[in-house]
Amino acid sequence: ENAKEGLTVLENIILSTLPESNNSLFKKAITTERIEIINDCITKYGFLGIDKILNKYIVDVQKHYIYALSLVIAALRHPKILLVDNITFGLPHDIANELLNIMKRIVQDQKMTLIAVMNNPKDEFDFFNRCIVMGNGKINLDLSGEAKERFDFSKIFDCFDILPKIKDC
Repeated sequence: ENAKEGLTVLENIILSTLPESNNSLFKKAITTERIEIINDCITKYGFLGIDKILNKYIVDVQKHYIYALSLVIAALRHPKILLVDNITFGLPHDIANELLNIMKRIVQDQKMTLIAVMNNPKDEFDFFNRCIVMGNGKINLDLSGEAKERFDFSKIFDCFDILPKIKDC
């Protein structure tokens, strides 16, 4: 087979977990110990069967595996804040829900703060425990707990305050 350009899924995961100063040496970093840690993480959270494609090149994998890859990396790096942008965009509903559930488990297990820009507001509103709506540089709505449960979602778009921007066009 012709040599591919780029990295495999496994190489991407390992590269992302190394300190920046070691990135040029990442091929040497593919150790049995690191692979075991990665496999344990993948087994713990599921990650949509990403274990079956670890040796494929990134250019050859489907979009949902790319999203799962980013969650594997987040789970291994343990950031305090996880920022995701439309992680379910364009995915079938069942795969999108699985990704959301994986993300939720990671965030809860590692006590991360999740900031998410989502493309299906009603599903995500119901899924997450807090909703903050921002517009024109300010927080227009901040709901959690009982207040979020009582909120009439049909009024959510009234909170975005985009009318001044539209008038300026």
